[in-house]
Amino acid sequence: MAAVQRKIILAVEDKQEIRLFLLLALKKTHHHAIFLVRGEHALRLLENITPHLLILNFELPDMMGLELYDRIHAVEGREPVPTIMLSLKSSLPDIGSRQITLLKKLFDHEELLLALNSMLA
Repeated sequence: MAAVQRKIILAVEDKQEIRLFLLLALKKTHHHAIFLVRGEHALRLLENITPHLLILNFELPDMMGLELYDRIHAVEGREPVPTIMLSLKSSLPDIGSRQITLLKKLFDHEELLLALNSMLA
């Protein structure tokens, strides 16, 4: 039986209660999750790693989640990184042709895990 590949998930969320919720949900997977609060910290970290999946809050303290998504995907080799965008809104007209799955806060563990498994398959 082949070993399951452990993938890197980068979550950028400023709300502590949402980060804790994500942590508890992601503990149910075999993946490695990294949690950050600010978009600029994510951009610096991404100079050294390439995640398999991004989980971004739509409204971060230092930039909007879509701006962070665009800046990450502007780097060569990062174009195909799938993204889950967390928002209080049920639709975001600016998503356009981006490879983003929108999860409306407050989602449950099962909804998050379904989106995660689908995007990492």
